[in-house]
Amino acid sequence: MKLNQLLYFLICIALALSVQAQQKLICTINSDQSVTIKVDSTIHQDYGLSYPLTYQFSVPSTVSSLRAFKRYSVEDPWSEVPERAAGSSFNGVEVFRYDDLADMAYVSVTLADDSDSLFLKIEDASNTIVSVDYLGIAVYYDNRTAVVTCSADDWADWFDGHFPYAVSVFRDYNLWLSVGIISEGCNATTWQHIQEQLDLGLVEAASHSRNHPHSPYSDTDYEVSGSKFDIIENLDLPDTFRKGDQEYVYTWIAPYGEYDDDIDASVASNQYLVSRMYTSGTYTFSEWVDDRSFYGSVGMSREVGPFWEGTTDLEDLNAGFDTAYGMNGVYHLMCHPHVLAQENIWGYDYIWSHLEYVSNREDIWYASVGQVYLYHLMQDESSFSPLEVYEDRPGIPNFKIQQNYPNPFNSMTTIRFALYESSQPSFEIFNLEGELAKVLSSGALSAGYHRILWDGMDQKGQTVETGVYLCRMQAGMQSQTIKMLYLK
Repeated sequence: MKLNQLLYFLICIALALSVQAQQKLICTINSDQSVTIKVDSTIHQDYGLSYPLTYQFSVPSTVSSLRAFKRYSVEDPWSEVPERAAGSSFNGVEVFRYDDLADMAYVSVTLADDSDSLFLKIEDASNTIVSVDYLGIAVYYDNRTAVVTCSADDWADWFDGHFPYAVSVFRDYNLWLSVGIISEGCNATTWQHIQEQLDLGLVEAASHSRNHPHSPYSDTDYEVSGSKFDIIENLDLPDTFRKGDQEYVYTWIAPYGEYDDDIDASVASNQYLVSRMYTSGTYTFSEWVDDRSFYGSVGMSREVGPFWEGTTDLEDLNAGFDTAYGMNGVYHLMCHPHVLAQENIWGYDYIWSHLEYVSNREDIWYASVGQVYLYHLMQDESSFSPLEVYEDRPGIPNFKIQQNYPNPFNSMTTIRFALYESSQPSFEIFNLEGELAKVLSSGALSAGYHRILWDGMDQKGQTVETGVYLCRMQAGMQSQTIKMLYLK
């Protein structure tokens, strides 16, 4: 092999390794046996990551009386992570748990809003840092056996009187409830009632569109993006749904359970994590859709009550939970609070018996739909796979631009790209006549995954004409171009 070919080959390998390093999370065992965890800054910003992740470590069988510590900068003092014993009941909090029978340590902690790094250490009774092996993020929070999550549809003015009671019932059983909000159906009083329940805890604000339309929607982005905007504008979301001043809506609940590709595209581009459909019998996560960077639509396990997918059979309800538990899966219980009230379901024993059956178990993780998928996003090895390096491209690339999504689009499109080294890329959008329509600026960026948005406006702030546009990304001396179709 010639010298220049060998050099090119070695650089390609190094480049490929650097891309592999740009995973969503990297764990390093330091020389002093402390642990450094680095999270991709773009994923941290895009999704907040404010729910505790459970990091698993194997520890020597000879150690005892362990304690765990965390910090977010090497300049910070270490702070101890509270220890909880196995068999105690807790969910979604920062804890350290040591399983001496399995020689395993579980550290469940959050990221800081202003840091992509997390530093951990585990010490023994003599205050000596213990040598550990990192085994990844546990499948479920605190390495639980299975998951229980619940959702409720149709919170709007016309059903507002039924929701606070339903939420309080689920809360009494320590069950989270993800409530589907029809945002343009909420007046100031309804928004206030929703906020009151958020403040009391165990409630997720999920989007159920602006107007609960049948598909296809006359204006998809208005329903999908608009409802998310309304929720963020009208509510003060809980800590696990925010990063500093930025708030996040993770769950889209499809009106009538109807769905099409335009809705799917809009849900993805608006950075929801998952779409919950109106089908029963589902006990697992939906699959990651790599080219859209979100989880595909998912059904529920059971609906309680005499409605379309619902059941009033206690044995069937309990069997649904048993199925999920037996397969270490997800039990997703769903309801329509107005149906439960109007049909006087609260007066029947089966609903209370079922809630008691599925709740307050020490080996079950209880969380909202959005929290479950946010955790799964970081634990799931299939999400955010690294971009490929094409060795047959002339020259050695230092970035890769992906096809915009959605495409075609009519309001907003997302252009994703990866930088393999720090750079200040530029983005120029031209029509097919070569006329410059828009210049997009991202500023200086570090190596990693990034995105930039285009709203179909030109440099003068006017909407461009329907047609094909070229987006040319340039970084250093290299450029790449994609085609985008804008439809009015």
